Amino acid sequence: MDNIRSSYRTHTCSCLRIGDVGQAVTLAGFLENLREVGANLAFLVLRDFYGTTQIVLETEELVAQVKALNK
Repeated sequence: MDNIRSSYRTHTCSCLRIGDVGQAVTLAGFLENLREVGANLAFLVLRDFYGTTQIVLETEELVAQVKALNK
């Protein structure tokens, strides 16, 4: 079940591993938490049915876009 492919995501949150670093992936899920470290650094936790993934936001523009989202 971890390798579910669909038109709106390439991976589920639980199937990403260190070997996937550098690849372009598309995830779909719910914003569980956003921890802002600074204006241009934040950590987003995305949750789907299969697990969670932490996403690092490294630009001020990305942080601002995510802050505008509603959980």
